Amino acid sequence: MNGPGEATPFRLEAFYAGLLHGWGHLVDHRGGGERRMTAVLRGDWDGQVLTLDQTWTAEGSPPERRLWRIRPTTNGYSGTAADIVGTAEATWVDGGLRWSYQTDVPVGETVWRLACEEELQPQTANVATVQVKIGKFGLAIAEIHMIVSRAAPVAG
Repeated sequence: MNGPGEATPFRLEAFYAGLLHGWGHLVDHRGGGERRMTAVLRGDWDGQVLTLDQTWTAEGSPPERRLWRIRPTTNGYSGTAADIVGTAEATWVDGGLRWSYQTDVPVGETVWRLACEEELQPQTANVATVQVKIGKFGLAIAEIHMIVSRAAPVAG
């Protein structure tokens, strides 16, 4: 699939190769309001597997990390990570990728299993928007909205 303004097909393994930065916000539908977020992503493509090391920080929370192993499939991509239940699947939708997965998140003394629907929409060869809808028991509990870019982080 082609992203807007791109002459060549969008390839996740090319987009995430190297160092990227993300900026955005987390909206907590449980009454927690809105918090700014930043992310640092490092990707390495070995010709078969994209290893994507994500570290993100929401304002007021410690950094979190996820190490993905992502492979191209006939219809998109599949990925695994330590906190992902089973395999995350991504399919092409409207020029971007829609990921579906479940993740286990520690909350106090328990672990919550959350359902995530993540949409990555390429804007240029170096910029994409990411929206993640997070739910539990079919109810929306949070959303993440980010811009991911190869550009150097802005100071301040």
